[in-house]
Amino acid sequence: MMSKSIHGIEMALNDENEEIRHHAADSLFGFYLRKKNYTMAEKYLSYFSDYDPMKKVYWGRLYKEQGKIEDAYEMFENVLFSEYSTLNFAFSLMAGLALEEDDTAYARFLTEKMSTLSQIFDMGKYNEYASMLDIVYAEKNIEGTYKVVEQLLENVDSIGDFQKSKLYRHKKFRNADGSYFQEIKEKLLEVFRDEDDFSFMKGYEPWENLIYRFQFATRTKKGNKENNKSQSLGENLL
Repeated sequence: MMSKSIHGIEMALNDENEEIRHHAADSLFGFYLRKKNYTMAEKYLSYFSDYDPMKKVYWGRLYKEQGKIEDAYEMFENVLFSEYSTLNFAFSLMAGLALEEDDTAYARFLTEKMSTLSQIFDMGKYNEYASMLDIVYAEKNIEGTYKVVEQLLENVDSIGDFQKSKLYRHKKFRNADGSYFQEIKEKLLEVFRDEDDFSFMKGYEPWENLIYRFQFATRTKKGNKENNKSQSLGENLL
């Protein structure tokens, strides 16, 4: 009786309806996983789309049952990392839509959720504040813009903090070069110095001091780097 039922579900894998195929693969994967027939369970995972986040969750389940604990953790962490990006993007689009409708109160509510999301997923201080920039800019909020931009410039290096988080301790990342964060800071300063886009900040002394301070620090750091390169080249020539 059971074999007939399984055969019927296997037949559903060829159904024209994608939802039916998905449920069939889901059922067969769960059945063989419970039976500890991991070869068959893996076979039915191939019926899941690579774009289906549950495929990675099920891979994690399979690795767990096989005793491949490190692989299971890594797969689950990949899901968390990927889903953060998806959720953050969706919130960003919603906040942008709210701003287009001049509903800044709702947009602010959504960006606060984005900030909380960044905290939950250990994405660093920069990402906690980044979403709020569009809000204070739309409001032409001078003090708010100053505070947000100050946090962004001071926390550029935290963009990669997720790599040090316990939440992703099994996930493999490529380490970003220090120059990467320096380039981001330089590009941010270029944007914030734009007198047309940020004309409403003109004459606000804390803002002008902030931009000058970071611009000076960036130029000094860049100059020191060039001097070190020249010195190293000179030593090699000797």
